[in-house]
Amino acid sequence: SGINAEYGNTTQTTIEQYFSQFGHVREIIMKFNENGRSKGFCFVIFSDKSTMESVVKQAEHIIDDRSVQVRAAVDAPGGNHATRKIFCGGLPHGLSEAELSAYFSQYGEIESFEFVYEKETQVRKHFCFIVFVGTDAPEKITEGKLPPGSVIHHIGKYRVECKKKFEDNHPLQKKVKYHSNQKKVEARQEMWEHEVPPPPPVRAPPVRAPPRRPGYAPYPAYESYTDPYAAEADPYYSGGYSAGGYSAPTSYPPPRPSYHTPSYSSYPAYQDPYETEYTPAPKAGGPIKQRGGGRGGAYRPY
Repeated sequence: SGINAEYGNTTQTTIEQYFSQFGHVREIIMKFNENGRSKGFCFVIFSDKSTMESVVKQAEHIIDDRSVQVRAAVDAPGGNHATRKIFCGGLPHGLSEAELSAYFSQYGEIESFEFVYEKETQVRKHFCFIVFVGTDAPEKITEGKLPPGSVIHHIGKYRVECKKKFEDNHPLQKKVKYHSNQKKVEARQEMWEHEVPPPPPVRAPPVRAPPRRPGYAPYPAYESYTDPYAAEADPYYSGGYSAGGYSAPTSYPPPRPSYHTPSYSSYPAYQDPYETEYTPAPKAGGPIKQRGGGRGGAYRPY
């Protein structure tokens, strides 16, 4: 329902207190201008349609000593809250369609069930939709609450959450989708905040060359080492050669005596075998022919 009145100081609490005497008030939508002042009207949403009808039938309503005009707001935002479909969440696999039908049939005639399955495994997901023949059963099951408001129902040992389901283009359903997406984003951010960051990558330690060993100190004895073969210590060193080179000898030693020199003839017992021609002794059987006579007549004893 919507009320239209020129009120300036009337608050939302005052309006809720007045209309609560007729029945349960689900929500009050106040309207304000750009300056934050009230536009002089608001929308009052009741949980029960019969309550709204009784309020509209009453001729006069007085709020803060002022007369208020009340009429049914057909085109009010979210004014059409009637639906034949409900959403059942937290649905366990152990709860069959027959058990669901037996429980929800007590609220009204069921037209159909809509189950959703996994694409790969064809396993039923943990929610479903139930379509009723009329709109009264969803109102009773959800106790007139609008989404995201819900009511918990206990079916045997299982706990199922139920709330109204509108068409996708319905304003309330858009609001529900928006809040659902916001919850997913908040849950994802919370998970990232509490998620333990991965450890930093392990890097291999740098390869370093082994430390150099300290060098050996020079021996003290080598500091005063002297070469025993140095010039001043060489007993065979005669001062080297002069810069002028080798000088020519002034005299030469006498030549060695030759075997053919007459000096050997001074020995009386010595006779030169080459002074007389060698004549071999004749052999029996005739004279010996000299070899090589035809080739110059030289004698060759061998």
